[in-house]
Amino acid sequence: MKLFIPMIGAVAMVILVTLISIHTSEKRMQRIIYICLFISVIAGLLFYGLGLSRPEDTPAETVINIFRTIEYTMSMYAGSERYNVLMSASDWFAASPFLQIVYWIVHMLAVFVTAGALLITWGKRLLKRLRMMIPRREICILYCNTDERYRLLEELEEVPCHTILTGDIYEGAVSLLADYSCTFVPTDEFKADGKWLRRALFPNKLNKKIRVVCLADRDENAHRFLKNLFASFKAKGIPSQQIKTTILADNPTRYSFLADISDINGNKYITEVYTPSELTARQLMHRDMPYKTMSFNTETCRAEENFRAIVIGCGSVGQDLLRYLVRYGQFLGSEFEADVIDSAGSKTCGLFREMYSGMIERFNIRFHTFDALSDKMYDLFDANRKIHYLAVCAGSEKMNTEILRTLRTFRQLHPEYFAEKSIMASCTREHIETIYSDESSAVLRPLAVRTLMNDYFDAAARYVNEVEYRAKVEKSSNEKLTVRDYMNQWYRKDPMDRLSAIAAAEFLPTFVACSGTENMTRAEAENEINTRLIRILPELEHLRWNAFESSMGVVQMPKEEFEKRIANTSVLIDKAVESGTKDDLGAAMKAFSRTRKDLGPYGLGGMHACLADWEDLDELWNMYLPLVLKYNTLMAKHELKLVRLNDFKELDEKNVYHMLDVLNKR
Repeated sequence: MKLFIPMIGAVAMVILVTLISIHTSEKRMQRIIYICLFISVIAGLLFYGLGLSRPEDTPAETVINIFRTIEYTMSMYAGSERYNVLMSASDWFAASPFLQIVYWIVHMLAVFVTAGALLITWGKRLLKRLRMMIPRREICILYCNTDERYRLLEELEEVPCHTILTGDIYEGAVSLLADYSCTFVPTDEFKADGKWLRRALFPNKLNKKIRVVCLADRDENAHRFLKNLFASFKAKGIPSQQIKTTILADNPTRYSFLADISDINGNKYITEVYTPSELTARQLMHRDMPYKTMSFNTETCRAEENFRAIVIGCGSVGQDLLRYLVRYGQFLGSEFEADVIDSAGSKTCGLFREMYSGMIERFNIRFHTFDALSDKMYDLFDANRKIHYLAVCAGSEKMNTEILRTLRTFRQLHPEYFAEKSIMASCTREHIETIYSDESSAVLRPLAVRTLMNDYFDAAARYVNEVEYRAKVEKSSNEKLTVRDYMNQWYRKDPMDRLSAIAAAEFLPTFVACSGTENMTRAEAENEINTRLIRILPELEHLRWNAFESSMGVVQMPKEEFEKRIANTSVLIDKAVESGTKDDLGAAMKAFSRTRKDLGPYGLGGMHACLADWEDLDELWNMYLPLVLKYNTLMAKHELKLVRLNDFKELDEKNVYHMLDVLNKR
């Protein structure tokens, strides 16, 4: 019985430390061990120090007891216990069952510390094998053939997922992967038949959520890998709803082939493709949206000041950040303006200015070709046009730091040139640092696992789409939709429509801030929208949509072109009504669908008639309505679905109602 308690306790602690270790990361386990070590040392010293001391002890006996206390405390970590010594030496200990229980807990805690330290020091390979044997809720397939793989694998240790690593990895690096809880699959084993999946995922099943993160140094390598990967998913019958793919690439259009790959149900495998610079801009906007720099009158939902930004550097990061500032820097009662400074701007942003000419003209964007550290820079500051957002994207972290330090000092000396809640940010592809108006700062790594796997706005976008789709179906029929119906509809949408839904979801915090519905209940917010906001927010929604389309490269369709298309479509409808043939009907339907918009890939080169000011929408609708009525006559003749007579402003009103469920989902 004397050895029974410590033996059982030791075995229990070894099992416990093993279970905790395989379900947590090494860093977190180290923190747990440090805390347990601190508690057990203090408790051991108190138990033995107070238990062995007596008032009548001589100085020599006191010194001996001090050494015995240290020895007994240290021996706990070797599994040794001095329970009988304390029982005989201390009446207070022998008389208290509670203290005896606490003593054994402390003793087991010391055994836990020893077992944990040994396991994370010499048992890494064992822990890796044990972790790989535990079924996980998610699967992450990471394609990376750069040295970033080690940092990403270390961060993935913090995420409860089964990691599969692949890439063109040289032979010497493979041995280093043994320290990480991942399955390594060479790229030449990725065959389209998908047999590698079951080998790599054992004992996990294929019905888990699968994340694919592709970070390649060359687009050609990633192209080959992804083609085989998606063929494997289809071969194994894995539906698109289980897959989320994020690709970081220099040329997003190279991956357009993925839009044509469907699963066994006909749904597309949705793939998010970002350039490194666009990912930087998106991550900065997620954390530091422009609305945070503004003041609003929530009664009118209007900003109390114009929004002004300065972007230093017109390389790829500066260009994408400017697009995102345009997309999310729109507020009622506020004019957007931005100054872009780049001493080599005439060499770096020519194509950008050509592709986004509509955005540059519409949103008052000016380009300057001087150095950001020159005296000309300070001519841009005006106390009557305060700066809200200042982003430094000079190309290197060193140059960014130098410019940001200079302008930060200038803001401290002349706060009158900056808005009360202004933001300064230093941005590169690898690092983002934000300096707020109170001089506090925050750092963000765009390529961190947690930022790459952040699903908040994607989930919100799907919810916005679900509400919109449900309202559309319920109005046209009494059909009840299932979760699968919503998912199928989302995965069959045009990529541009999905991007638009995501942008709407990302703008939701701005709606909340300017309308003052942040702390309202759902019922209160619905009442506010029905009685007051429905007359205001649609205009903001239209302003947001205009900015999104412009930031994607879409330009406003000239009124003459719109009239021409209406006339041409009207002729085709008349012809179809007169002839009644299927060919003429198809030509009329196709022409009608393209009358309002003509979007190119990713929006670049596209035109849209509704990309107009709010006040001009009524005129456009009056031009368009006769065509809709004529088209509905044709549809009624062939017993086909009619087009609903919602004018262009009503569409924005509907979007506001659709956002209600997301704004106040409680």
